[in-house]
Amino acid sequence: LGKRANFDSIAGDAENTTLPANIVDYVTAAQAFHWFDQARFRQECQRILKADGKVIIVYNSRIADAICNQKLAALLKQYCPNFHGFSNGIAAVDCRQFFTGNCDTFQTENDQEYTRQGFVNRTLSSSYSLKAGDKNYEQFVAAVGKLFDQLAQDGKLLVPMKNKLVDGLAR
Repeated sequence: LGKRANFDSIAGDAENTTLPANIVDYVTAAQAFHWFDQARFRQECQRILKADGKVIIVYNSRIADAICNQKLAALLKQYCPNFHGFSNGIAAVDCRQFFTGNCDTFQTENDQEYTRQGFVNRTLSSSYSLKAGDKNYEQFVAAVGKLFDQLAQDGKLLVPMKNKLVDGLAR
């Protein structure tokens, strides 16, 4: 993005963007939304948004009753002390509480297809996952691979997911 004429990178975060007040039409937050300090993020949105500006939150979530997601969750609970549920245990609908007044929600299927290595890597990339050097790390990686082997068809595993977009006012 840095090579684009209309792009400026700034030093800031969700709760303190360093942008001037009343300057943006939309604030977009994605998968990391559940990590934000909600009250401070709302205040920052109110500060930087124009009068009719909106906040848009986009995120992927796993289909909880899908067998592969249930089995992966059980495995993560067994091995990963920091696992409190996918998306850190925060329910997907919680983001609607962020908005003042009505918000619109759009949802679509967004299944993810993985190879064995991709599935293992995706699992290891999660913040709650064990890291190399942690107790039981090798057993955990082997268990994730074994889960893939049990569930995959033709060398691929389809993980049922949905994509949600929620937009509304933060005023």
